[in-house]
Amino acid sequence: MKIAIIGTSESAKEAPFKDDTWQIWTMGRNWPWIPRYDEWFELHTIEQLQKVKTQQVFYDFMLSCGNKLNLLKPIPQYPEAKI
Repeated sequence: MKIAIIGTSESAKEAPFKDDTWQIWTMGRNWPWIPRYDEWFELHTIEQLQKVKTQQVFYDFMLSCGNKLNLLKPIPQYPEAKI
């Protein structure tokens, strides 16, 4: 299996999104422009997200990830997420 770990720098746009032989693992605030992903990692706790006043649209996005969402700690709003 080939895994591309995508960060948030400008070069992330060069990732092999159109090549299905690659798994796309990503995180951060690049969700509006990522065309596809296989795993999404949220590295902040809900308390940290609330401190920076994360917008509701990002919480909604995380909910749409279903079982592709990976969290450090459980968050009740995301029951399908992996821990």
